[in-house]
Amino acid sequence: MNNKEKILFFYMKTGGGHLAPARSIAAEIDSAYSDNYEPVLCDVLIGAPWIVKQILETGYRELQSRAVWYYEFLYLTNKFAPIALWNRWLATLSIKEHIKGLILKHNPKKIVCLHFFIYNAIYKAVEELGRDIKIYTIVTDPFTAHPLWFFKKDQNFIIFSDRLKQHALKLEIEEKRLKVFPAIINSEFNRRLTPDEINQAKKELYLDASKKTVLMLGGGDGVPGGARILKKLLDSQPDYQIIIVCGRNNALHNSVIRLKEKYGAENVKVFKFVDFVHKLISVSDVIITKCGASTIMEILLLGKVPIIIEYIWEQEKGNMEYVIKNGMGLYIRNHNTLRNQISRLLHDPAYYKEFSDNIVKADIKNGTEAITRYIISDPI
Repeated sequence: MNNKEKILFFYMKTGGGHLAPARSIAAEIDSAYSDNYEPVLCDVLIGAPWIVKQILETGYRELQSRAVWYYEFLYLTNKFAPIALWNRWLATLSIKEHIKGLILKHNPKKIVCLHFFIYNAIYKAVEELGRDIKIYTIVTDPFTAHPLWFFKKDQNFIIFSDRLKQHALKLEIEEKRLKVFPAIINSEFNRRLTPDEINQAKKELYLDASKKTVLMLGGGDGVPGGARILKKLLDSQPDYQIIIVCGRNNALHNSVIRLKEKYGAENVKVFKFVDFVHKLISVSDVIITKCGASTIMEILLLGKVPIIIEYIWEQEKGNMEYVIKNGMGLYIRNHNTLRNQISRLLHDPAYYKEFSDNIVKADIKNGTEAITRYIISDPI
C-alpha cells in the first residue's frame, strides 16, 4: 500500500517554462524525499473542452512561433483587469471539475500552481471540496511577471528575484507571502563537463574538437528566423561549426537542410527535437537563442555566452535586461551585426572573457533543491 504523501503540481503546456519547473521539482522529490512523498504532475487541460485546449495550448505555441506580435497584443490586453478576470473565469469554468477530481483521487496536503490562469480554479476547487490544503504559486517569470499572477493577493508566492519581489510589494502583496529563491533549473545543469568530457561529447556529435562551436537553440519551435540567420553566417564562410536545433518546426528543418546542401556546409549539424540540450550547450562557445527564462538560465549556469535575438515584449524583457545589464551576453536583432559579433567573440579571447568573467561574478545558483526543501518542510 502506498502511504506516501502526494504533492500535486498543476500546469498548462503553454511553453516549456511552466512544465519544466514542475518536472525539476518532481525529480528532486523523487531523488531526495521519495520515502515519504510522491509528486504528481497534472496537466489541467486534459479535462478541458477541446476548444479551450486548442486556444490555450496549441494557440499559444502557434502564436509564439508564427505571430509573436499578436501574442504580445493578447498579453497586453490581459493586463486590463476586466479582460483578465473574464479570461480567468472562463479558464476556471473549463478546468475546475478536472482539478476537483484529481484532488479527490490523490488527497494531497499540498498543491503547487505553475500558471496564472490556474490558481483561481485550484482555490475554488479546494474551497468547494472543503479540504485543508496548502497551495503554493510559483511565478515562473523571473523578472517581469504578468499582473494576473498577483490578482489574488493572499497566495503563497515563490518568486525568483528581488526585482519581482519589489514589484509585488508595490502591488500590496504582504512580504510574508513572498519567498525568493534562485530560479528552478533542471539539476542536470548543475554540473559542467570537463574538457575531456567535452571532447568526447563533440566526438559523439561528429563535431571537430579543434573548432569553435555556435549553437542555435530556440526551444520546441526552433530559432525565430533561423534559416535567414544561418544563411547570413554561411555567406561569411565561417571557420567555426554550427549546430541548429529545429525542434518541432518542420518548415525550419527543411529550409536549413536545403541551405546545408546548397553551401555544402559540412560544418553545420542539424537536429529536430532533442533531449540532450545539456550536451549541446556544453560543447558550444556561443549560443544564439530566444529569451525564455529556463533556456537563458541553463546557458548561464553552464558558463556559456548567449546572444539573444528575440524576446517577447514585457514577459521576457526582464530576462534580456538581466543578461545585458550584468554584461553576460548580447542582444542583437540585426543579422549583419550578429555575424560580426559572433566572429569577434570566437576570435578575440579577451572580449569573450569579459562576458564569461561576468557570468562567474553573477554566481548563478539553481533554486530547485532549496525550493523543494521549502515546500516539503513548510508547515501546513
